Amino acid sequence: MESFWIYSTNGAKSRVNRLLVVSLAHKNLNKNNLNMRTKIVSLIAAIIAISSCYSNAQVLGEVLYNWDFANGLPADWTNTSTNPIALWEYRGPNTDPNNAVCSRGSCASGSLPLNSQTLSNGFFIFDSNYWDDPGIACGEGFGSGLAPAPHDASLTTGTLNFTGYTSVVLTFQQQFRHYSTTTAVEVSLNGGTTWIVAGTNIGGTSSNVEWKTVNISSIAANQSNVKIRFRFTGIYYWWLIDDVSIYSANDNDIMLVDAGYTYNTTPDNIYNMMEYDQYPVNMLPSLRFRGKASNIGGFTQNSVVLYSTVLDASNQVVDSQNSNSVNLSAGQVTNLLSPLSFTPSSTLGDYKVALRIQQSQTDENFDNNVDTLDYSISQFTWARDEGGLEDTYNPPGLYSTEAYEIGNIYYEKTDGLE
Repeated sequence: MESFWIYSTNGAKSRVNRLLVVSLAHKNLNKNNLNMRTKIVSLIAAIIAISSCYSNAQVLGEVLYNWDFANGLPADWTNTSTNPIALWEYRGPNTDPNNAVCSRGSCASGSLPLNSQTLSNGFFIFDSNYWDDPGIACGEGFGSGLAPAPHDASLTTGTLNFTGYTSVVLTFQQQFRHYSTTTAVEVSLNGGTTWIVAGTNIGGTSSNVEWKTVNISSIAANQSNVKIRFRFTGIYYWWLIDDVSIYSANDNDIMLVDAGYTYNTTPDNIYNMMEYDQYPVNMLPSLRFRGKASNIGGFTQNSVVLYSTVLDASNQVVDSQNSNSVNLSAGQVTNLLSPLSFTPSSTLGDYKVALRIQQSQTDENFDNNVDTLDYSISQFTWARDEGGLEDTYNPPGLYSTEAYEIGNIYYEKTDGLE
C-alpha cells in the first residue's frame, strides 16, 4: 500500500491547511490511475466538508454533560466566594457590562473577552483585578476596590453521575491572566465536603481563547456523587470560562500537538528551535521534524509513530521519514522526532511539510492526527512571518507616554553573510 498526501487549501499558505491521507493499492493504478484519482478528489471534497465541522471541537467522545451559559448560571450550579461581593460574573448580551467586555480592572487596558464558540450568548469571568482595584492606572490603587484581594471564588456544578463510565474527561474554553494566583479545576466525590485538585493553569497568561482539557478518569470514573468546581485563588487579574463539556473518551484516539520542522539541539539557546517561513538559498536550514503524541483515548495505544513528508511545489516527495514507535498509556503524552535531519535543496519555491501520527489500533478520530506546515526557499529573504500584520501592541495606561521601539536584532553566525 502507498500513502498519498492530499491537501485542501484556500490558495494561501497556512499552518492549518486541512490534510487528508488516502491509501491506494499502487500496483493497480496503471491505466485506471486518472479515474481513481478523480474519484478520490471527489471523495475528499465531501470528507473535508464533514471534517471542517469538527475542526474547532474539543469533545472527543460521548457527551455526558454540556453547558454553554446561554441563560447564565445553570440552575444546579453554585457561585461562592469567601467575600460575598467578589463573585464570578456572568457576561451576556443583555447584562451590564455585557459579553463585549473582559476585565474592568486597572490593568485591563486592551483586554478582550475570550472568542469562544458561544461568546454571543455569554461567558463567566472572575475579575480579581476589578474587585481589588477598578482604577485607571495599573497597580496604583491596590486594595481600593469593592472587595480587596486575596480572593477565593468558585463556580461549582451540581451533582454528576458517572456510574458505568471508565473514562471521564472535562473540557472547556478559557482565557486567564495570572499575577499571584492559581486557577484550578477541582473534583469532589462526597458532595463538596473534600476536594481533589485535578488540574491547574501554568504560566502567566493564555491566548485570547484556548481549549483546556482535564482527564478526571482516575478520580471520577464510576462515581455517582461527583461535583466539579472552577476555583480562582489569589491576587489580581482574571479567569474567563465558557463552553464546558464532560465526555467519555473514545477507546482509541491519539492527537498530534506541537508539530514542527525544527528541533532544539541546544536547550539553553531558544533560538535554535525558531521556525522561519522563508530561508535564503545561502542559509539553508537543517530541519528536524517533531510532534507530541497525546493519547486522549481510554485504552493504551500501541506502536505510535510520527510520519513526516516534505513535498515541493509540484507535490513531489523530496523527503520522507518516520520516528521510532512507542506505546502510550491513557493520558500519556510523548515527544516524537524524525531520526534524521533534512537540508532542503536550493531550488526556489514553496514546500509543504505533512506530519501525521498513527498507531496499530484503528483510530476513532483521525482528524486530529495530522498537521500541515510550510516554508519557502527564497533568493534573499529570511523571515518568520508570511508578510501580513498579525498583531499589534498597545501599552497599558501606566506606560502610554513612554517611548518605545519594536524591532529585530540579528547577528552573523557565518563569516561573509550579510
